[in-house]
Amino acid sequence: MSSKVVILVLNWNRKEITCACLESLQELEYDNYEVLVIDNGSDDGSEEEIRKRYSWVSVLQNGENLGYSGGNNRGIHWALNHGAEHVFIINNDTKIHKDCVSRLVETSEQNQNYGILGPIAFDYEGKMPLPSGFVVDWSRLDWCPFGPVDGSMILADDKPVYPVDIIQGDAFFVKRTVFEKIGFFDPRFFFMHEESDFCSRAKGHGFGIGVVKDAKFMRLSATTIGLGSPLQRYYAVRNMFLYISKNLTGREKMRKMLWELKRIKWAVWDYYLLNYFHTGDRKYLNDAVPTMRGCLDYFLGRFGKASKIYGTN
Repeated sequence: MSSKVVILVLNWNRKEITCACLESLQELEYDNYEVLVIDNGSDDGSEEEIRKRYSWVSVLQNGENLGYSGGNNRGIHWALNHGAEHVFIINNDTKIHKDCVSRLVETSEQNQNYGILGPIAFDYEGKMPLPSGFVVDWSRLDWCPFGPVDGSMILADDKPVYPVDIIQGDAFFVKRTVFEKIGFFDPRFFFMHEESDFCSRAKGHGFGIGVVKDAKFMRLSATTIGLGSPLQRYYAVRNMFLYISKNLTGREKMRKMLWELKRIKWAVWDYYLLNYFHTGDRKYLNDAVPTMRGCLDYFLGRFGKASKIYGTN
């Protein structure tokens, strides 16, 4: 029998998007998989609709929004208890190609040194390849050290697995042994960079990470928080500091921390506030505040869900 795969789909108040994702999973050409929808306390009727329309799908109700890390951690625990040899964590704003899982399993079993794999991302119509992994280059003094690897570059390569440092968390295929060796996602992240931290930890334990050129999924990128929103900015700043603190040491860690502080100072004082004072446009102030709060909360040790700190979602 084929290796058992449990597919995790995290949902929070995105009923129709999640249902579209489940429709694609119903067409998978693989004979040994289960689907678990993890609901982070939705109040839009998601759980009821999914149970009614998809009797073959299991639903785990968390009762509250635990974020990407906390929600998926509960799903991973469920999957391992149900005999999963591979756990495929996908965002609900994806559509999975019918042979994606079979190709991921085949590649994983033929390349035992790889612990984390990902398929190539395409746009939602399945026509244009998108960034499908990241390489980490700490020598660049950038806001973000993660350099995206474009899907077209992977397709042009002759290797069945294209090695990267990080697989994006919207299609994240992990061997059981990785969880048994390094544990689950760090819940302190809540949202953003938890998969980056997980990949870095896995790589530190000798697991390979790569993108499978023959496996395909489609990405909508309908984030529940909102691209460029103040809340996303908050998590990006706070969690980058947390990622650096966990994955760098010594002088390299200090160097990157100081550079991040310099960039935040420039962003807040020399850009956001200066433009706010000149124009009176509160958009700049709305960007400055979460940037400062994200920085402050890292140094104060405030992690997890932002709403528990500031009363926002």
